[in-house]
Amino acid sequence: MLTISLPYLPPPELSPNSRLHWAPRRRAREAVKDDVKALVLEQGWQGPPMQCATISISFGLPDRRVRDDDNMMANGMNKAILDALTGKARALDAKGKANGPWLPERFVLQEDDRNHARVTFGHHQSPGKPQTIIEIREAE
Repeated sequence: MLTISLPYLPPPELSPNSRLHWAPRRRAREAVKDDVKALVLEQGWQGPPMQCATISISFGLPDRRVRDDDNMMANGMNKAILDALTGKARALDAKGKANGPWLPERFVLQEDDRNHARVTFGHHQSPGKPQTIIEIREAE
């Protein structure tokens, strides 16, 4: 089992209700991906990607405010987390932009579709300390 703890909740830029330009949304998504990859590597992840996995994403709420569960599940942070775990990335083109072909390397997960990854969401109280906890278990 692999457990990653991000010290924040989904950024408002990644909310499905956000009306931001695509550039700040992309910067926020890339920051989440970088954080997830760094925390996985910090834990010493090595080995082949998991073929099937169960992923639990739990949001630690720092206060007693009521949150909209649909927005917590539908935010772009969840996609960024799954993309980071699969290592999905594009090759850089001649101008240094990620417009090239998709790279074949995989990271923790082989694929993030429903045949290879089962994702569950939840939340818990985390007084004064917002966090997002991601648990990855290999499924049989």
